[in-house]
Amino acid sequence: MSYDQIRGAFDRTATLAEQARRFIANRRQNILNGETPVPLRSGPKLVVHLVPIAGLAGRMSVDLKPIYDRSYADYFKIVGGGNRVFNLDGLVVHSDAWKEDGYKAYNQIFRNGIHEGVILGSDVLETSQKLIHESSIDYPLYKSAKLFVEKVQSWGFAGPAILGLGILNVKGFELSINKSIGDPFRTPSVADRPNLVLPEEWIDDLNTVDIEGTVRPLLDTLWQAFGIERCPYFDDVTGKFAPRQR
Repeated sequence: MSYDQIRGAFDRTATLAEQARRFIANRRQNILNGETPVPLRSGPKLVVHLVPIAGLAGRMSVDLKPIYDRSYADYFKIVGGGNRVFNLDGLVVHSDAWKEDGYKAYNQIFRNGIHEGVILGSDVLETSQKLIHESSIDYPLYKSAKLFVEKVQSWGFAGPAILGLGILNVKGFELSINKSIGDPFRTPSVADRPNLVLPEEWIDDLNTVDIEGTVRPLLDTLWQAFGIERCPYFDDVTGKFAPRQR
């Protein structure tokens, strides 16, 4: 490959990476505006995006029918059960109805392999007390990122991708930590801004990505946004995701 070919390939990758970041930013704004594929209740929302560059470039696509027929249930471990429906963008797997005013979670699977996960922690967020429990952050965000990567891998996607995590509509909420087990971390502070949006993480290759190594610094940053040193859900020796005993 000549220098010009190498430079051209690099420029295209850089351009696609920027497109991926803009896509994520636009989708987050849509969520903030209430423009979601299924109606959601108000309150803080955990948001995960995985954008495979090959899909964004138009080199890969997803056959949605087998997902609609069978494997949609794999997403229930994230949304907690429910149903699925086609839309213009692809396929939505959503939770059961939560009261009368919407759902508590959905996963949007785009036709080009992009994943969007939005989770309203209404079952664990005490909105009247402005508390968000530690496990309601780490479990859904880590599990969503892991599932999304595993899915695109199973569909044959390879090469780079961009992963985005954040919590929207969270200003004024405090991180509730289980102190009954002798928590070594100091008392958390309150989220000081409406949205805790983390810098997107570049994944070099979906086939070789280390999920723990990719997600851990993002979750550390998220805990630091609440005034805590780090996320305690990873084993200090192995680096593996290791939920704490309650």
